[in-house]
Amino acid sequence: MRSPFELFTDAWGTVMGKPRVYIIISAVYVGITASIILLTGVDPLTLENDEIITTPELIYFILSGCISILAYVTLTKAIVSNSDDELTPLFTSSLRMFFPYMWVSILVGFAILLGFLLLIIPGIYLMVTFLFATYILFTENVRGQEALARSYRYVKGRWFSVFWRLLFLFLPSIAFGLIVGGFFALASIALPKLSTLLYSISAFLNMMFYSICFVYIYIMYTDIRNSYVVQETPDIQQANQ
Repeated sequence: MRSPFELFTDAWGTVMGKPRVYIIISAVYVGITASIILLTGVDPLTLENDEIITTPELIYFILSGCISILAYVTLTKAIVSNSDDELTPLFTSSLRMFFPYMWVSILVGFAILLGFLLLIIPGIYLMVTFLFATYILFTENVRGQEALARSYRYVKGRWFSVFWRLLFLFLPSIAFGLIVGGFFALASIALPKLSTLLYSISAFLNMMFYSICFVYIYIMYTDIRNSYVVQETPDIQQANQ
């Protein structure tokens, strides 16, 4: 498996080598979210201060949540397909994968939540164990619980290696989110009339950074899957003899 520095370098090179697809995906979904903000009249930066959720805010949460899931589906699909030639089929195929992706994500989220309710350590363990479930869904056409089971098999015996590489990615992600989020939050306070535009720019930058993170995890997944196949092949051949 590649080192964290190699993973990040390769992920950066992948996104910057073919930026068109990632820019368009980010721009499309940020544009849709901005339209939802304008239609509902909701300011995302002040939602946390509201004690009672209003109807427009509820509509915003539902629609923006669905759009976020579609964005992640499309982004994952683009990474797996590794093509930026035809974007229309990419978006349409992402619509078909919406519910399978959401179901796998719900299973993973429920398992992690259960782990955190028990103790912090089981939650972290399950988060790393099921890290590759959504990528397995797209690359191996394995759905539901089987995607989680296969991710478990891949990570088994490599948990600390995966955890260390994920931690390496997590720290700069937090720093990036705090810097970008803090800057644009302050800018929105100073320029309230431009809050939607500033929020959209912040969301676009975050989406581009998420693209690098998604590619980072996908490369790690392919390294582990290839290693798993190599290790399993001799055992299968021996069993067949």
